[in-house]
Amino acid sequence: MKKSILFLLILWGAGAPAFSQTLFPGLESDFSRVMLLLGQEILPTIQQNDLSGSGIGQATLGNSHFFIGLTVGSVVSDGLLKFRNETDWQTLDLSGLINTIVPASGPARSLYDASANAFPYPTLKVNAGVALPWGFELLGSGMYLPQAFTSPIISGLASNLNGLSVSAANYVFRLRHPLILEQGNFPAVSLGVGYSYSQVSISYQLSNFQQSIAGQTVAINGALNSSTQVNSFGTDLTISKNWLIFTPFLTTSLWYEAANYNSSANLTATVVSTSSSSSLSPSASTSLGTIAPIFTGGFDINLYVMRLLLSGSYNLGTKFWGADLSTRLQF
Repeated sequence: MKKSILFLLILWGAGAPAFSQTLFPGLESDFSRVMLLLGQEILPTIQQNDLSGSGIGQATLGNSHFFIGLTVGSVVSDGLLKFRNETDWQTLDLSGLINTIVPASGPARSLYDASANAFPYPTLKVNAGVALPWGFELLGSGMYLPQAFTSPIISGLASNLNGLSVSAANYVFRLRHPLILEQGNFPAVSLGVGYSYSQVSISYQLSNFQQSIAGQTVAINGALNSSTQVNSFGTDLTISKNWLIFTPFLTTSLWYEAANYNSSANLTATVVSTSSSSSLSPSASTSLGTIAPIFTGGFDINLYVMRLLLSGSYNLGTKFWGADLSTRLQF
């Protein structure tokens, strides 16, 4: 009897490494695929978000010399984690992983449920513009959201998200010149060129995610990291016309986007019953180079030095739309 028990223990111990060697590579491959699919969803949205929030609709500053303002808004994509219902994973329990990260109820769960068909990418920017010699105008907008700013917001959505950290930055510069000055019934028209840079870093500390693999409970811990960089350059054509206190406008933008996404993780998968573990190093990268027209329209409300801007945008390539609300002081 003792020999039989000893034989079973030896057999079990010999089987643990084989378990790791056959199933853990599949787990690593599944994590890599999740990272890749997520990057492919994010990249097409970032450029439109980067270019929004210029803070001004009118084609020229007119008799003004400079402005400074603030923009809030959002670009809405066709969803996030759209692959959530796929079932052809080798070993990863994707549904269980998502439920570990996203709480069962509350704002974060509501946002996740709604994100199957639409997901908002928020915009918060400071913007400014100044008149230059020879009729040129320099416009700038940007944001910098460090982890210290985003962490309290994320924690407020749900305590489960304490392991999530996000930092982001975006800077846009435009140089434009009027082609036609507004006169009588004729609108103002301007043409500009610009450059945009943005960077987003996301990290998540996965803690004791457990799932069943081949009848064994496996605990997965570690850090997942991703980084996105986007460089864009292009041209804007704006037409506007003052009417009482309103200035309706329409801008057609044609910008080229060069985007890169890289993601990696350092994970440890442990078979709970035997404490045997294996290190996983999934990774993924993807890039995007595309050009598509973006149409932005709306109107300025001119209240002496205070100006309000309501605008909406549409990307003809991605079919995504956005909306912004800006306020500025213009002198």
